[in-house]
Amino acid sequence: MIEQVIKRSCYDCIKTDGENLLRQFVFGYQQAGSLQVYDGKKTISFGEGSFWLAVKNRVARFTKTPPANGEFKSVSITFNDETLRQFSKNQDKVSATKIDAPPIIILKEDNLYNHFFKSLEAFDGFTYTDTKPAVERKLIEALVVLLKVQPELKEILFDFEEPHKIGLAAFMEENYKFNLPMSQFAYLTGRSLSSFKRDFRKIYQNTPAKWLQKKRLEAAYFLIKEKNRSPSEVYIELGFEDLSHFSYVFKKQFSVNPSALAKHFLIE
Repeated sequence: MIEQVIKRSCYDCIKTDGENLLRQFVFGYQQAGSLQVYDGKKTISFGEGSFWLAVKNRVARFTKTPPANGEFKSVSITFNDETLRQFSKNQDKVSATKIDAPPIIILKEDNLYNHFFKSLEAFDGFTYTDTKPAVERKLIEALVVLLKVQPELKEILFDFEEPHKIGLAAFMEENYKFNLPMSQFAYLTGRSLSSFKRDFRKIYQNTPAKWLQKKRLEAAYFLIKEKNRSPSEVYIELGFEDLSHFSYVFKKQFSVNPSALAKHFLIE
């Protein structure tokens, strides 16, 4: 189902989304506030007036921050695979070069982008079912605009290959901070779930779940002790779902509560 092809977001408080495996390409415009995107290595911030393209089959964590005394506002349009494949065929647009793109690409400032998102205001209050033919035309228009402003995006948008089998250890060391289902870790490394678990045990002599928890806890201990980070900061950064669970497993691993550890090294 693609009922939210055109989506508007509006928040009056800071909102951090959990880890997201981006299943589709998304073309977006940041109207008010800022969007922070963490890709496992660094955080990129998109301010008011920014245009961006979220890339399919990438992992990221999103934090949405409203402006002072205002609301976070953004609008986006999602491309389904069928539309991309049909456009590629009709326009003879194919990817010729494999590009290792980040989860979100900062797009150029261009009036064509401004005019396109202005035109989406006409769809406020309608569902996808109500306006299906018109929305599908907007998807095509969005692709035409993107390629007119930035032709190089062809290499990313029309790469239809599924994730291929890659080095599991390197991928896990780079992405262990993301709290994804094992099936998604398997998918992103180009494996079935059973193959992923089998290959993982060969490398680490452990299950993925146990290795991930230990790896995250060791990283948390380092950040609290060596970088003077607070437990309330690091638990989200390292993929734990809530502070109480993080505190429980941390104390079980290290025989000390993370808040007590933080207080001890802060005093010293």
